[in-house]
Amino acid sequence: MALEKLRGRWLNWSAVFGFWAFAGLVLAGSQYVTYLYAGRRVSLGSLLFFNLSSMSVWAALNPLVITLARRFPLERRQLLRNLLVHVPAGFAVLALYTTLYVPLHWLYGVQLIGPGREGARLATLGELYEFNFTYDLTTKLVLYWGTLIAFLALDLYRKYHGERLRAAELQTQLVQAQLQALKMQLQPHFLFNTLNAIAVLIYRAPRAAEQMVTQLSEMLRISLDRVGVEEVTLRQELGFLEKYLEIERTRFQDRLRVEVRVEPRALGACVPNMILQPLVENAVRHGIAPRSQGGRIEISARREDGLLHIAVSDDGRGTDEGADALAKKGGVGLANTRERLGRLYGERHSFALRSSVGLGMTVTITIPYREESEAADGGADQGAYR
Repeated sequence: MALEKLRGRWLNWSAVFGFWAFAGLVLAGSQYVTYLYAGRRVSLGSLLFFNLSSMSVWAALNPLVITLARRFPLERRQLLRNLLVHVPAGFAVLALYTTLYVPLHWLYGVQLIGPGREGARLATLGELYEFNFTYDLTTKLVLYWGTLIAFLALDLYRKYHGERLRAAELQTQLVQAQLQALKMQLQPHFLFNTLNAIAVLIYRAPRAAEQMVTQLSEMLRISLDRVGVEEVTLRQELGFLEKYLEIERTRFQDRLRVEVRVEPRALGACVPNMILQPLVENAVRHGIAPRSQGGRIEISARREDGLLHIAVSDDGRGTDEGADALAKKGGVGLANTRERLGRLYGERHSFALRSSVGLGMTVTITIPYREESEAADGGADQGAYR
């Protein structure tokens, strides 16, 4: 942790020195072109030395400027007070800056006395300080305030960006918690209905009840293995559904007929965990159970134009009620399924209910087609469908 923090600081200050070194190169090149245009001969090496040394000293003082910016930010609440702090602090920093780099220029020994003096000679250290503290002060003030404002702007952007990231993370965590809660609602709902069915069979058909308990335990094992897994492959979802259908076949015997029509190329698609079971349970409850002769349930899936289309239909009595009424009639299962799809895929999904008297009901789901490895979606051997 400490090493990572140290590495981050090193990278930050390397970027600061790199920026000011680049600024020094640009200034040296600009001055060289200006002198050439004016017909004055000047050493490019001297210009590079002056500008790079000045910018290096300023880069070394940047931590001090940043400390002042953090300690006295230009915020609305204390703007006047902090401005009154930065004015003398700025002059103090610039005095320190000039004190540090002027001796470097004097030692270099090429600074000449400008026009207005007799002859051309090397400047003394005192003359260099006099020039920098009087004639070059405006440039240095721009340097200080430019650095101060640039840091404050960058710090403001970082805070804003950090708040957006935190808000996005909190929203993601909220959605995940809501999805987990919705999924946890399905499990006791399914368990309650199955236990009721077992209770009916215990005295009437003990062996059948025993088989249902075994199948139920297998389903619960798979559910526990997939706790926290939001998506599985369609192949795995069909494998889990087959366990549920074995329980229902035990209950309804020949009255329940199921047909699965799934394109092989759709089996690897990612689907929400436990998305089919409540749809099939709704078809059994409202389409098959009320009819003495039973009925047929068809489960289909196909891949088309980057989308996965899933449909669960029954040939029960059907109804002319609207989609909202059908969803309410379907209870926890359909309402929960619609809610999960909305939270997982937003506007990229569709969930439709269609029913007519005498023609049964069909639930159609369309979601984006996406594939993941078997290892990422809950285990390849847990209720696999082939």
